[in-house]
Amino acid sequence: MQIPTNENLRSICREISDKEFSVEQWAKIESSDMFQSDGFCGGFDADERAFLFSWYAADQNEYWFQLSIELAESIATGESPIIEGRLAQK
Repeated sequence: MQIPTNENLRSICREISDKEFSVEQWAKIESSDMFQSDGFCGGFDADERAFLFSWYAADQNEYWFQLSIELAESIATGESPIIEGRLAQK
């Protein structure tokens, strides 16, 4: 399932980019729900060295995806990459 690169996700990515933290700085404050917006919930995972998110689709299914710091920064600047999510395991 493709995750929409909409204004909600872009806003989260701008927040990530504005902090200008390194991977090591993010790892010190990792949290699974640091960022929340309509349809999105996630945070930084030190083991994955990436941001892990859930996206809740209109069909009520939850999809998981991850973003590197670099990908979050590119979304923050207006790029719209294709992000593939996978159906969450329940």
